[in-house]
Amino acid sequence: MFPTSRTAIMNDDGTYAASDGVMLYTLAKVMNFTPVTVIPEDKTRYGIRLKNGSFTGLLGDLIRKHTSISMNSMFIKDYGTQDLEFTTPVEFDSLCLIVAKADVYPQWMVIFLCFEKKIWLGILGTYVLSVFAWYLIRSVLDNQLTPDCIRLSLEIFRLFLNSSFDRYFEKLSERIFLITATIFMIIFVYSFQGSLIKLFSTPVYENDIETLEDLDKSGLHVHILSKNLEDTFSGNNNTIMKSILSKLVTLKTPLKNRWKKLAYEKDMAFIGKYKDLIQVVGSFTESGKPLLHIVKECPRSYHIGYLIPKGSPYLDPMNNVIGRMVSGGIMNSWFVQYKNVLLLKNEDFWKEPEPFTLNHLAVAFFILPIGFGISVILFLTELVTIVFPSVRLY
Repeated sequence: MFPTSRTAIMNDDGTYAASDGVMLYTLAKVMNFTPVTVIPEDKTRYGIRLKNGSFTGLLGDLIRKHTSISMNSMFIKDYGTQDLEFTTPVEFDSLCLIVAKADVYPQWMVIFLCFEKKIWLGILGTYVLSVFAWYLIRSVLDNQLTPDCIRLSLEIFRLFLNSSFDRYFEKLSERIFLITATIFMIIFVYSFQGSLIKLFSTPVYENDIETLEDLDKSGLHVHILSKNLEDTFSGNNNTIMKSILSKLVTLKTPLKNRWKKLAYEKDMAFIGKYKDLIQVVGSFTESGKPLLHIVKECPRSYHIGYLIPKGSPYLDPMNNVIGRMVSGGIMNSWFVQYKNVLLLKNEDFWKEPEPFTLNHLAVAFFILPIGFGISVILFLTELVTIVFPSVRLY
């Protein structure tokens, strides 16, 4: 048995905690034995099958009968040998991929993210049609063949900003048109304001990698720590799976600060158990924002159990104890409790909410100088036409 990040956490005294540790000491108590834990002789953890047919790591120790039971839970699948068998499953988990979280949209783009593109186009089309309808109404009521288009456009724009008119409308057609447009704009403006507040208070991310196809298109290399995981993408005629298989990189030892490298360099992906990755994402944050993301489409799912040599007399007693613990919900409770412990240890969990800063108003401060600049240019243009009446600029 060797320590892992979630299911077999080693205490200072050499004993084990978490789900695998609890299972070990429960089996020892019920079956009346004193556990003596040893780490695989070659230090290769789970181990693999070599080209010469021999096995390394935990698999090799079990086959050579150097140990009686493996208490590191493993995926129930074919490891290339008939000399081992699994106990009753203790849980079910998926093998998923973790990548860097997509970048946050800059604040100046937030205003454009309140609605989908189709809605923005619909609002623009509604504005153009409203100006055209207002143009027709005014041309008939004012007996003008060519009303002032700019003035009419500004009137409708003023209406779209939910602002009132400075004159009284006597005709019924005007009133019905303006009432209808006003109701439409009230709904739009308050929906826009509500969406804007939500987007300002919640970070908005660019599109994350959500499918295996997205991962393949990204060109990221997938890092694995054991050759046993290569079959995750093999044995499948799917072209996407074959393409990802060609990008696998097997690491002999875990990368130092691998989650930090993954989050900031954004040039790789890792594969792991979904329940492990959930806790990695929850514990690796910055200013309350996640830096990592789990791809929604997972390539494989497996039951998880414990390995023992085939024909072992311990199989039936172990299955009896494991079945009672699983049916009692004890194994799943460790996942829930450990997730909460990680959340409480996360410093970002205790931070105060981020205050409203100048960055949230970046769009307003960008629009203001642009509008003032255009106004100054137009003012100078009009000033020239007043000083020099003979000059016509527009």
